[in-house]
Amino acid sequence: MITGTRTSRSATQPHSKIMKYTDLKELILSNVKIDSKTGCWNWIPKPDNKMGYCRTAPSQTRGGKRVGVHRLAFQLWHRPKSMPRCVCHKCDNPRCCNPDHLFGGTHKDNTMDMMKKGRCNPRRGDRSGLAKLTNGQARAIFLCQGRQAIIANHYGVSQSTVSLIKSRKHWRSVNGGVR
Repeated sequence: MITGTRTSRSATQPHSKIMKYTDLKELILSNVKIDSKTGCWNWIPKPDNKMGYCRTAPSQTRGGKRVGVHRLAFQLWHRPKSMPRCVCHKCDNPRCCNPDHLFGGTHKDNTMDMMKKGRCNPRRGDRSGLAKLTNGQARAIFLCQGRQAIIANHYGVSQSTVSLIKSRKHWRSVNGGVR
């Protein structure tokens, strides 16, 4: 195994090539369109991914790395002592980089925010891409009497799957009010 220290590209670049604090703020302000209804600063250049998040060009930041525009805006306007794991949107708009719409947190904070706002739509039951049963089959297994091994063999699943359905640990959504 090879060990050693890692140096960032910014350490090897001349200082003049790194954009200054005020230049980065100007970069953001010159590439946004402010939505008068929501107050969002929508990043004009095309988003980088399907989720709609936008990143800067490599030449615009330290080390030549692409950085999320919302993360950069949070860092420039809020000036935290250390960057949080996540920079979350109060407005739920991935193109927005308005510092007033951003808050720092953890992955857990981000997930809790998503769930609190009702944006979490996990695929349950036969809508899951991993499902081997239909909702009807899972309900039939839940209601079926007899040895779990025989039920499992009939439906082509393991005995532990049958046990998890019967104990309401899996496929809870198809069991309805049945106890």
